[in-house]
Amino acid sequence: MTTPQQADFIFIPLLDGRHALAQIELIHGDHADLLLSRRVARLGTGTALAQDEICARLRVPCAPLTSGVWLIGGYDTLPRLTALPPDTPVLDQAIVEAFASAVHGLFPWDGMGDRALFDAILLDPQDPGITRVFSET
Repeated sequence: MTTPQQADFIFIPLLDGRHALAQIELIHGDHADLLLSRRVARLGTGTALAQDEICARLRVPCAPLTSGVWLIGGYDTLPRLTALPPDTPVLDQAIVEAFASAVHGLFPWDGMGDRALFDAILLDPQDPGITRVFSET
């Protein structure tokens, strides 16, 4: 069992086999706050995140971290940000993985039934660095 720690890099699997790079901002018992970057990284190759490359701050369950579903590899300094509000919802692992893939244009932005879900997760809903692909309806 892996013990995640603050500042660890997390590699979230994308639908094309690559990994989105995230970093643990804070651990709260059974959940953690993550910074999700727009960067795709090879396993174990994380480097410090710049504030302007962070597209989302997520509260997630620790289970994917401790079980090895999301791999941990390396650590670095954290950008200085204000804490997430205590009432920030914990997002399900499937939503986080779908969102990470959607950020890279690999999953439909409206693939969870409503495009507003992913828009609400973004730090900036107008972020020009996000590749949005929509379902054909």
